[in-house]
Amino acid sequence: METEDLSMETDAVKPSMEQKVAARAVADGKVGLDPVLILNIVKVILPVLIKCFAGDDQPDPGQVRASVADQNERQPRRLRRRMTARILREDRSLSRDQAEALAEATIDESLAQDDAAVAGYVKLHI
Repeated sequence: METEDLSMETDAVKPSMEQKVAARAVADGKVGLDPVLILNIVKVILPVLIKCFAGDDQPDPGQVRASVADQNERQPRRLRRRMTARILREDRSLSRDQAEALAEATIDESLAQDDAAVAGYVKLHI
């Protein structure tokens, strides 16, 4: 009688062929995303993307002026080279000497003016 009980227990533990087929149909290797997960991702990512394309990324004039002053103190030659290269990219009709003079004047003007003047310059040229 005990042997019959053991065989019934092992049959109960072993999945039948029907159970295997049913399990394969449910877990056939397809992976999906829960709609709630997709909604949460969209709620997090969408505002960041909208903020990127909003166009309100104008630099603060005080920060621009402070950055130019800092760069001018640390590496003045590099600042002038970078400014000259940018001027030449924007206006190819200028000679190298003219671009260097314009870069020098722009740097001197930005260091000499207050934040309001720098803000006007930034709005015009950025």
